Amino acid sequence: MPNDIPSSRRDTILARLAAGQPVRSGALAEEFGLSEDAIRRDLRSLAAEGLCRRVYGGALPVVAGATPMAERVGEDVQRKQALADAALPFLEPSSFVFVDNGSSNLALVERLPPYLNLGIATSSITIAAALQQRDDVDVLVVGGMIDRMVGGAVDGTALETIARLNIDLCVLGACAVSVAGESVRTTPTTPPSNARWLRVVAERSSSRRTTSLVDTPRTACVASTSSRRSSSSMTPTPISCATWRRPAQRSRAPPRKPSPDPRIIAVEKPNSGARLATRLAFLVSGFGLACWAPLVPLAKARLAIGDGSLGLLLLCLGLGSVGAMQLAGPLTSKLGARPAILVGGIGQAILLPFLAFAPTVPTMAVALLLFGAFLGVIEVGMNVHAVEVETQAGTPLMSGFHGLFSVGGFVGSALLTAVLSMQISPVAGVVTASVLMIATLALAAPRLIPTPKTEETPLVVVPRGIVILLAALAAITFLTEGAMLDWGALLLSGKGLLPVAQAGIGYSVFAVAMTAGRLTGDAIVGRLGDRRTMLWGGLLSLLGYGVMLLAPVAPVALFGILLIGLGASNVVPILFRQAGRQTVMPAGLAIAAVTTIGYAGILAGPAAIGFVAQGIGLPAAFWLLTALLCLVPLCAKAATASGRTS
Repeated sequence: MPNDIPSSRRDTILARLAAGQPVRSGALAEEFGLSEDAIRRDLRSLAAEGLCRRVYGGALPVVAGATPMAERVGEDVQRKQALADAALPFLEPSSFVFVDNGSSNLALVERLPPYLNLGIATSSITIAAALQQRDDVDVLVVGGMIDRMVGGAVDGTALETIARLNIDLCVLGACAVSVAGESVRTTPTTPPSNARWLRVVAERSSSRRTTSLVDTPRTACVASTSSRRSSSSMTPTPISCATWRRPAQRSRAPPRKPSPDPRIIAVEKPNSGARLATRLAFLVSGFGLACWAPLVPLAKARLAIGDGSLGLLLLCLGLGSVGAMQLAGPLTSKLGARPAILVGGIGQAILLPFLAFAPTVPTMAVALLLFGAFLGVIEVGMNVHAVEVETQAGTPLMSGFHGLFSVGGFVGSALLTAVLSMQISPVAGVVTASVLMIATLALAAPRLIPTPKTEETPLVVVPRGIVILLAALAAITFLTEGAMLDWGALLLSGKGLLPVAQAGIGYSVFAVAMTAGRLTGDAIVGRLGDRRTMLWGGLLSLLGYGVMLLAPVAPVALFGILLIGLGASNVVPILFRQAGRQTVMPAGLAIAAVTTIGYAGILAGPAAIGFVAQGIGLPAAFWLLTALLCLVPLCAKAATASGRTS
């Protein structure tokens, strides 16, 4: 059969294989002006001579001394278990991890503790089989032609699947390294064409974190690096490494954060400046919005309008926000979150004084429309930025960020209320507030980090795939907040539990519970994971509604409201996090869609409750809201399936 291949074509193919390059049937057919069937016959002939290994779509070089995966599983078991124990601290709870082919990586998944609540993608059928009995792990199998030497799929089909995933951490395999002092350059797990496989997988790590279990006769280590998303380089990134030592007795304690262990190279500490900038952005947004609340009675008196006209003016604020969110999504995806945060925040600060002295209804309507628009812009920008900061940090942060929005609301409302109580001019008060907002944004600006950008963006954001579910759940949860704000006091006073003058305490309890829940939410999510937090939070809110609606006395009703606030506090931050993780849409567009539909829930929902209450009564309307809220715990699993591609 070798004689069937012309010598020039044979030499060309063998030269490329000798250089460690894969060869593709389609490319060779185009180069030589032949059909792909002719090239496939050539490759089958070379494979029969042992000069290459046939795979789907082409052929790979043969590596001397390569051992099939099935044979490597039983080798150096203790050594691989030590590597697995050293790698466990890199696995964050509720993260989406890609585990590469390899017997050392198999040892890692076999030693996973039961409480990490991970999503794991792998192209290894052996690793997938080892995980199938785990209820706390969701397994995504990356399919394709199985390479028996590697133990999984590394062909073009697998690469296409990997390219659609958004991975928090890559655990790559390496069984050949070049050691020079403390520097190690990994060479691919057999075959050499696996270089492309490793590069593509590492590039899908959204947190830019890659851990490699390097296992060779001379060296064994757990190495960590930040993956660089470069489409031009085919060379794996150099990583640091330390020689493996015999481990001490394995502890039953939960794995801790990476420590100065010589087996582990610590991941770079997340940018604390970016966290501060994100917190300040949320603080400014909540502060600016809350500064408007004490001005509402003054605006009504100054413009000499009734409740109906005031309602239409307030609607301008909501319409401006929702409309701007539709535009902010594409712009944020194209330009990044930084311009949206700065333009939205500064715009809020500039428009705020106009709300204190706008002399006519039309000018007030325009001012509120623009104020709402800038609010919508910063809302989208700060949430996109928060997702990127949280992704790079590798730890839950979103609840704390949203908690700062509530803190800003308390501070803004208290400041303006105090200014007005001291008989100071409202204009002077809001100008002071505007200066504080701009100064805070100036402090945050240099600490804002770049966020992923997309060249092609639609003019109108239309949610699709999993984003539809996330947006719907956000609308339901925001509706809960709107219902407590607009109808909670009427419910308490209508049932005779509190006098009208004191019924507003219900929303105060709700707001305090929401703030406390979000400020402590990151620790809760870190311990329970997104799914369990959303599940139990939804159930806690349902319990709270039941207690509130069935309460015979005010203290019991207020306790129910407390439960509602605590349960709902972390649902929206989780939904925003999942919107940033999904891969159906660019993160900026997905977050814009969730924000827009969520705010539609808080704006239109209370009006719908009023319409329903007119027919069946307010308590019955709240029971319907309780039934609607059941969707939150019921959909917790579907909504928190990280790395989803459809």
